[in-house]
Amino acid sequence: MLGGVAMTDKEKFFNSGVLTEERPGAVLPPQDLWESKKNGLVIIECPQRIPCNPCHTSCPTGAVLPFDDINDTPRIDYSKCTGCAMCVAKCPGLACLVVDLTYGGPDEALMKLPYEILPVPEKGEDVACMNRTGQEICRGKVVNVTEPWKDRTLVVHVVVPRDKVQDVRTIKVGRVAKKKEDDMVICRCEEVTLGEIREWIHKGYDTFDELKRVLRVGMGPCQGRGCREIILREVSKITGTPYALIPQGTIRPPVKPVKLGALAKGGDK
Repeated sequence: MLGGVAMTDKEKFFNSGVLTEERPGAVLPPQDLWESKKNGLVIIECPQRIPCNPCHTSCPTGAVLPFDDINDTPRIDYSKCTGCAMCVAKCPGLACLVVDLTYGGPDEALMKLPYEILPVPEKGEDVACMNRTGQEICRGKVVNVTEPWKDRTLVVHVVVPRDKVQDVRTIKVGRVAKKKEDDMVICRCEEVTLGEIREWIHKGYDTFDELKRVLRVGMGPCQGRGCREIILREVSKITGTPYALIPQGTIRPPVKPVKLGALAKGGDK
């Protein structure tokens, strides 16, 4: 139920943090500017109110506007957006992407997508383009791969059919990863790899809270939504403890900044 009204399956899916289709009221760039702006414009699909603002703090032009409340969903001044994709690489939820409608021929568009999976795509490689639910909907060609913040989060520039830009949200590389499984990033917020997690579990840190203290897993904006279950299953596998018996760890509610004036006499003054 949402406000006393039964939710559809799609609404439940949306409110879990997964966008399944374009939603009524979704904010897209103004069409005339979108079709003329070289390097493209950002789209931010942020479905939940959580305390997170790296898209704003990482934006070099101020296109992602300051948040009145850190729990707010982002607002964009498209006249300032340069399509630099700095926010694409910084968003811990991989919710930012850039679409350049001026690239290539009339039936093509360039998408700049976040990518944190092995193997790393290569320039010129043909890749599968997936929608929000992981279904392949077309093929694309990788024309560039960048690492804006040098933090292992890549931005893949891929050419896709123009009529698919509102559906393509990630890519899949057909090759087998050459790097070890331990190199996989499990906690994207704090950039913690599977190898680091395994190392500390073998040292005896076999609860989520203990791993949280030494590695900071679960301390980022998502508060462990993305990594908690993976880490607990790894603890179960290494220690032999049944998953159901492993403490889930302390789950803290999202923290909201409070104005200093609210702590002093005079309320919001």
